[in-house]
Amino acid sequence: MVAMRSADMPKVMLVIVLVGSAVAAQPERELDQLVSRYSAFGFRGTVLVAKKGKPILEKGFGVADPRSGRPNDARTLFEIASITKQITAAAIMLLEQDGKLKVEDSIADHLPGVLSHSRKITIHHLLTHTSGVPGGNTDGRGDDLERAVVAYLGDGPQRALGDKWEYWNGGYALLAGIVERVGEMTFMEYCRKRLFTPAGMKSTGFTGSGKLDKGRAAFNERRSAIDHPYGSYGWQYRGMGGVVTTVGDLLKWDRALSGDAVLGADARNKLFQPHATARYRRNYGYGWFVGRAPDGSAMAQHGGGVRGFRSDFRRYPKLGGCIAILSNGDGSALPYIAENLECVLFGNKPRHTLPPQTIMMSPKKLKPFVGTYRTGSGDAVVVAPAASGLQVEVRGPLAAKLSGDSRTVEASFLVMPAGNNRFTAWSWRRTLPLEFVRKGEKVSALKVIGLRLTR
Repeated sequence: MVAMRSADMPKVMLVIVLVGSAVAAQPERELDQLVSRYSAFGFRGTVLVAKKGKPILEKGFGVADPRSGRPNDARTLFEIASITKQITAAAIMLLEQDGKLKVEDSIADHLPGVLSHSRKITIHHLLTHTSGVPGGNTDGRGDDLERAVVAYLGDGPQRALGDKWEYWNGGYALLAGIVERVGEMTFMEYCRKRLFTPAGMKSTGFTGSGKLDKGRAAFNERRSAIDHPYGSYGWQYRGMGGVVTTVGDLLKWDRALSGDAVLGADARNKLFQPHATARYRRNYGYGWFVGRAPDGSAMAQHGGGVRGFRSDFRRYPKLGGCIAILSNGDGSALPYIAENLECVLFGNKPRHTLPPQTIMMSPKKLKPFVGTYRTGSGDAVVVAPAASGLQVEVRGPLAAKLSGDSRTVEASFLVMPAGNNRFTAWSWRRTLPLEFVRKGEKVSALKVIGLRLTR
């Protein structure tokens, strides 16, 4: 055995630190590169991936405000739509924990205007979407709770109570009404005082709140994250959506649900129990879809989408991990991003094929490709400059061919440089390669799906 000289110890320790830092950086780099592939084709938002309660990746992609060009970052505020349901469910659990109600109670015990046909519906039925009331009952609105209750319940359950899961936004509006009546304050105030503050969620509020910094809000083409999607935060949206937050605060929410800061163990256990069988072979707890992570351990997830904002939030208690994706753009690929991030978090290869690799090309180099290209029959493809690629617009029968959807009569999509004269359009449905033909420095034609279009 060779003894190590004391003078060599700092060198060895330095090597260990450097190697450890490099290993720690690898997951962050892989996660970053994965999301960047989607960002190249239009994903914009903020992403957080955490393990053992600490962020591995916490980063914005694309612009928060298309008008000013302000980028998304870790502090950007987004509306999370139906992820709000887990907040509503937690508020109900807190009221039960405080002894003020039981989930087995009839909703008639706590809400005005419940007619005889709906008096057997319990709070549990609302939490689990098993009330038998059709999911299409969406007529509740305004600030009058009793009127909203009557409108939402309509003709009452149309199937046996607890018999079948059917997602119903209105049920969570009624739950928010119960929170207000039993909690003796507005739903928003109750959530702030009893949930957000104990969890340390200082950047979380509701649409329409004057306390949130609009300068940090994400925008889409319709509105900012703080603006009401439906005119006001009345019963048409209260409880089912409307929370505005950041990925960092969602990590704080995850941490709060990992201990007793907000709810005790019994209440937390109820939240994540598989109470009902939902669609796509998933189970539903209270405000959460519940299932299994890649390693077989428990996981919980919910997504949301409302008028230009999409979101996905996942928890992995055994790993001390979570994934939060908040988007202010086209969110059609968001579930695929989340599932691929989940794979990497658990040390696996991405499940879904990633968008193709792209290269950077300056506006000067992109300019020669801009123009109108026509088929022999006169169908036209218009190519215009975009932020870091080209925007292709097409109408008529050719739009159906390029989109791969026979119902499409007009299409517009982003194409990104993949080589000197090669470009690629990508969506979660398909990848579409395009190649431009040059004669010297002049671009003379466009080749796509076996067609040759000339300028």
